[in-house]
Amino acid sequence: MTMVKYFIYDIRKAFVIFKKSETAESVVRKLDEGCLLMSNGRPLVASTGVPCFPKKKPIFYGHHVVDQLQMMQMQ
Repeated sequence: MTMVKYFIYDIRKAFVIFKKSETAESVVRKLDEGCLLMSNGRPLVASTGVPCFPKKKPIFYGHHVVDQLQMMQMQ
């Protein structure tokens, strides 16, 4: 048995919302049929589905959110 390890670096994901499901299916089909390469030489791939968002919101350091209640108390 041969074990193969894949090291994948710099994977980026995006979620795109289309107004019509037909448009989304068309984009996925065109990407499957053709080959669109990113600037780093990797192929752009797509699939349809529903995103899975975590229940707990991640903390983004460098971003600041001011709670409305806190804003009212400051006034």
